[in-house]
Amino acid sequence: GGEDRRRTPAVRRMSFTRPTKFNHDLQRRIARSHETFSRKVAGRLAAELRVPVDVEVISLTQHTWANAHAELPASSVCAVLEAADPRTRMLLSSELTLVLSLIERLLGGELTAAPRERRLSDIDWALTRRVFEDLTEDLSAIWKDAADLELGLAGFESQADSAELSLVSEPTLAITAEVRIASASS
Repeated sequence: GGEDRRRTPAVRRMSFTRPTKFNHDLQRRIARSHETFSRKVAGRLAAELRVPVDVEVISLTQHTWANAHAELPASSVCAVLEAADPRTRMLLSSELTLVLSLIERLLGGELTAAPRERRLSDIDWALTRRVFEDLTEDLSAIWKDAADLELGLAGFESQADSAELSLVSEPTLAITAEVRIASASS
């Protein structure tokens, strides 16, 4: 017959909250590299703090920058890392409680309980900078091997200010690691 059979287009729901810029093979390679980074950091911190330290990559996910950034705790200490090309930036973030625990131990304190959250003093910031510089050095070695990127610590941003580092819709790879020091976990 003369019937006009038009197909109605299928509507497919899409979510742009998890873009797919990083294929699975690349994600596996990055995860393996960061597992190496985690072992190196655990060894460095254990030697420096003189207590057992374990660092483990627990997740690697793709998000938009806005969604990845929204997952950061409000009291995070955020360091901006840059490569030679200033458009290549990373955000290295730590929970404030971990930073305070590291400072406490570096100054000879015991880690029997997590320190109470407080604002960082000038001395705290100097020690935090030193810890983040060491982390950046270890992370730079991993990225140098993986993508020929040398990273440097550009500075610190508040959690709110670091939201402006990228376009909100920019595909972002978020790597989460758990740090266990003595009986505390961050």
